[in-house]
Amino acid sequence: MRTFRILLFCIIAASGNLVAFGDPNGPIAIVGAFDEEVSLLQSKLVDKHSTTFLGLKFVRGLLNGKDVVVAATGMGKVNAAMTTTIILENFHPRALIFSGIAGGIVPTLRPGDVVIGLKLIQYDYGIINDSGFKTGPTVDPITEKDNPLFFESAPELLEIAFKAGKKAKLNALHGHNPTVTSGIIATGDAFVASAAKCTELNQKFKAIAVEMEGAAVAQICYQQKCPFIVIRSISDNADSNAHEDIQKFYRTAAANSAELVSDIAGLMP
Repeated sequence: MRTFRILLFCIIAASGNLVAFGDPNGPIAIVGAFDEEVSLLQSKLVDKHSTTFLGLKFVRGLLNGKDVVVAATGMGKVNAAMTTTIILENFHPRALIFSGIAGGIVPTLRPGDVVIGLKLIQYDYGIINDSGFKTGPTVDPITEKDNPLFFESAPELLEIAFKAGKKAKLNALHGHNPTVTSGIIATGDAFVASAAKCTELNQKFKAIAVEMEGAAVAQICYQQKCPFIVIRSISDNADSNAHEDIQKFYRTAAANSAELVSDIAGLMP
């Protein structure tokens, strides 16, 4: 394990480019897993133009008067981490916001509701032994030290998100007027469609939503000192009906997340 960590450190150090970001003069980076999640935001941009890096498209323009760059990461932690790294390397953002959908794992959340991620955890990273699986902290390849088990969203972005959430105009679903709440979000490389897994994630980590990218993005931002926040709208309840529900509620959920993210960007200094 130590040899592996040293190898990772050497690879990154050799590039000579990865440094601390959070450039006050940089754009606000906004990412989402799927094209449909980010196209809603890209359609709102003024004076936009696109750039491609390693085959991925990044669209830059003005959103609510603020300089932003928007991109789809693709599904899963590896794709999300790769896209985030490309953004940090090439755009030097002052902050990064993740916008997208998630499965709600507590009964109080319904499709269309929006969750502001206070903390994020990679629940599927850890150790497997004869006693089973134990979640553990990821490791920073630059310092070789353990990262925190939970990655915390930037306090200044949380403050703005809470303010935006009080005035957000969200789309209703089947007579339900969506709410904006906050809590812990769990991230793993699997689509959760299991009530038992939902109970486990809530009991172990107090998570209220589950998805496949957020904590990986958070890890990269944490290691590179870029302020971040993750915004997720509920598309399903991550139970046995998840596959059917996501088809029905995906677009409205994605639109609600994009609406709040757009408002957050507009309130940023």
